Amino acid sequence: MKPLQILFCLCFFLSGTCFAQTPIQKFWALNQNKTKKTALDSITGASMAYSVRKLRGGYTGPAMRVRKGTGTALARANVSFNAAGVVDTNSIITIDSAGTTSGYTVGATMSFKTFYGTASIFVDTWYDQSGNARHVKQTIENRQPRIVNAGAIEVENSRTSIWFTSSYLQATTAATAVFGSGYIGTAAAVLEASNSGYAFGYSSGNSRWLSIINFSGSCYLDVGNTYKRISGVNNTVGSLRNYMMLASSTSPYLQILVSGASIASTTTLIPASLAGTATTFTIGGDDIGGGYHAGHESELIIFPTVLTSTERNIIDNSQSTFFGTP
Repeated sequence: MKPLQILFCLCFFLSGTCFAQTPIQKFWALNQNKTKKTALDSITGASMAYSVRKLRGGYTGPAMRVRKGTGTALARANVSFNAAGVVDTNSIITIDSAGTTSGYTVGATMSFKTFYGTASIFVDTWYDQSGNARHVKQTIENRQPRIVNAGAIEVENSRTSIWFTSSYLQATTAATAVFGSGYIGTAAAVLEASNSGYAFGYSSGNSRWLSIINFSGSCYLDVGNTYKRISGVNNTVGSLRNYMMLASSTSPYLQILVSGASIASTTTLIPASLAGTATTFTIGGDDIGGGYHAGHESELIIFPTVLTSTERNIIDNSQSTFFGTP
């Protein structure tokens, strides 16, 4: 970065006159724009990464695969990130499969808006940007989350988001491959909740790495074989927020942060590695297709390590800057 660029960024940082963003968020955004870095270019090694924005500069795949229609009128399309690196109305889609009466041809391309028109569109695959190919999928049509509602793209805080209600996406992958020592890790999510369903994780009986964003006004994290649980009061139900869940081999062993602030932790409950039966990772419900989360989910990144405070701040500022969360 050139000296004048650094000075420009620093002036914005000190002034605090940066629209609705905090000074540190604006400083982070300006620096990332100058260096062209994305969230996972700054912090590498994610086990899983799903988002409506591009998270890694080296990622060249689509954001998600979506479904329009059903039966012989069904068409599936891969949705690419637009020039700004986000899923939006001007994203280019490529037809992946087409029913005989769908009116589409496999391989055809068009804008996302042209594709959906006045229809509702559902997500059948949310692609993993970590490079580990742990894509979350749903083949049952009435359990697929929604990305477009009757011709209106789903948004939260003016950003595209996926609406979950009685719907879920899953990947078959062992928890021991996702988390260090079978339970150590950090999950960074951007979502909002309006009921007591499971937001994401593993829920194989008592062997869990599971987050419930709202249950009777509290946020829960269950981790480990014969899981240990912590919870904290969550007053942000119905609003998009950054949630960070941490499980560690050292104190604090479990911790929940909302918009960078800790709402729960434990120095006494020590979790253990998840059982080998924990092999179904779910977004929007539990491993047997129940306990549904209702609300928008925009991003989820999981690391097999406990991020340092500096790394957590980078992720949190990246999410707040892009999604407009506090």
